[in-house]
Amino acid sequence: MISFPQFQEIVIDELKRDIRPEMNPDQHRAISAPQDESQFIVAGPGSGKTTVMVLKILKFIYVDDVNPGSILATTFTRKAAAELRSRILSWGDIIRQKLLSDNNDLEKDLRHLDFNQIVTGTLDSICEEVLKNHRDPGSPPPVVVEDFVARAMMMRVGLFTEERHHNEELREYLINIRGGKFGFNTAEMSRLLLEIKDRVYYDQVLWEEFKSKGDEPGVEIACQAIEDYIHEFEERMLFDFSLLEAHFLDKLNEGKLGSFMEGLKLVLVDEYLM
Repeated sequence: MISFPQFQEIVIDELKRDIRPEMNPDQHRAISAPQDESQFIVAGPGSGKTTVMVLKILKFIYVDDVNPGSILATTFTRKAAAELRSRILSWGDIIRQKLLSDNNDLEKDLRHLDFNQIVTGTLDSICEEVLKNHRDPGSPPPVVVEDFVARAMMMRVGLFTEERHHNEELREYLINIRGGKFGFNTAEMSRLLLEIKDRVYYDQVLWEEFKSKGDEPGVEIACQAIEDYIHEFEERMLFDFSLLEAHFLDKLNEGKLGSFMEGLKLVLVDEYLM
């Protein structure tokens, strides 16, 4: 549609973001990279990560002629996802209006640009939306619970069952993980069990392998509590965030999200690393 130098000039003049290589070589390199180049960008707070992500997306559309509907951009919080989408829509329209005022030859292409087709959101919200829209015929849409519901469910099903919340071996195991007894209560036990479960799922650790490597008596009881929790969710056809992402990955590996994947060309992930 336009050249990168044209795009850069509009970004500087209209968006007031100076991305020239002599001003910010790292940002320039990231934004101007070809669409078939994979990148891993590490940057600290306030360094302009969202700006780079938005301008990369707009560069793909305006310079590389990428269909907005083939772009997926995900970030780690709802607030960040909302900010990302807001900037894409506002900056994308500013560039469009500038091009319309300068070049009537592009009017047809510019009028048909729909930035709302870009898939944006947190990883969890995107997984939920994709699974809802590409589920098997007759199957219910995924129902995802918030963290406070998950914690309450873990207390009811995982801890109060067989009075595990009073089990000294489990308590000692969780206290060792936590690093101290101060403030330790049933709610904290629930939080720690969910954290263990999440780490197993996110790190793709085989559950049986995790159970077998536990060298503390409390590990087996913790695993029983987590298994009861997972079984309860399966029975109710509910998901927490890690179960949802694991289910999404299973569907991907089974080839059941082909219609969604076929339309994707570019994936951008803004992830917070501890």
